[in-house]
Amino acid sequence: MERSSMNSKFLSLCMASAARQLDCSSLKDIQDVFQKLDVNHDGAIDLEELKKGLEQTHGVDSEQASNVSRMFEQLDLDSSGSIDYTEFCAAALGEKMLEQENILWMAFKTFDVKSDDDKVHIEEISNVLNKSNVRVAWRPEVCDAVAKEIMEMFDTNDVGYLDFDAWVKMMRNVAWPAEPPEDSGTISMSDTGGISISAPLASKISVASRPQLLGIAWVSLDPRSGHILAYPAEISRLIEAHYQLGHEDANLGPKFYNARVYYRSANGLPFQKTASGVRDVRRLEIMDGMREVEFLVGGELGEYRLTLDGTTKQLSHGASANVVTSREVQDKMNDIERNIATL
Repeated sequence: MERSSMNSKFLSLCMASAARQLDCSSLKDIQDVFQKLDVNHDGAIDLEELKKGLEQTHGVDSEQASNVSRMFEQLDLDSSGSIDYTEFCAAALGEKMLEQENILWMAFKTFDVKSDDDKVHIEEISNVLNKSNVRVAWRPEVCDAVAKEIMEMFDTNDVGYLDFDAWVKMMRNVAWPAEPPEDSGTISMSDTGGISISAPLASKISVASRPQLLGIAWVSLDPRSGHILAYPAEISRLIEAHYQLGHEDANLGPKFYNARVYYRSANGLPFQKTASGVRDVRRLEIMDGMREVEFLVGGELGEYRLTLDGTTKQLSHGASANVVTSREVQDKMNDIERNIATL
């Protein structure tokens, strides 16, 4: 949360817009912390509640407790005097949101409001900023200037819009600005309210040092052999879509042994259940450059389990796993929601 409070307001706004579309109730750890901080159970955290929480965790005289007012002001995006659940989720997820393509896609679609054509135009950025109340009221001319400068920095092909790839580049570079060469200079945008975005010139920006998320793979452990198996691509899309929608489970149907994947077991981890038994399931984020993932497996032959302290090591090869991207998942989510609406 402390790191998130140092983000530009524009970046925080984008992250909050994405968090609104997440099912934060499925993020149990974050929900638990929120409920502990929300002492009066009114669904929001005020300054005194946040201060007491930091004092209990870090100590009354800690640096975290002494900086609570500044942190609170930055995280209270709509200047309501409290941090609501969406704002808390966005702050708590922090940089993790920027590493996940599906979350960046949600933020992208929040700004793609004109014609839903998978392109964000300068007018759309201005419109969304003008409708959003973030800390101080941004004057229309400020919103227009911010939108214009964003397009100048990241619309490097001069096509008049940002596609998803350009959007990802913009978001990550605003959050993780590269060190510019001495002669490159920087572009800064600010208004009288202190809201600012700083990034190196587009021609000088590089995110090569940051691993890129290629997609998501769902895998399971065969308890009879200890082998790690990737789900087929279509099944993986289905599992991920139900996961993103915040469902408790996903019915894989007759195409996959009438199996059902449950996203949370007694130990908080997902598992698959069929008529023939239960097996451990894991969700893998496949990053650029990743070729294999090591698992620790414990137990006896015929009852292997994924574990943190197992004695047997198994590898899942990320390059050959059935990786699904956020766009594929979004299509599957739309299918699921249409089916639910029909029912």
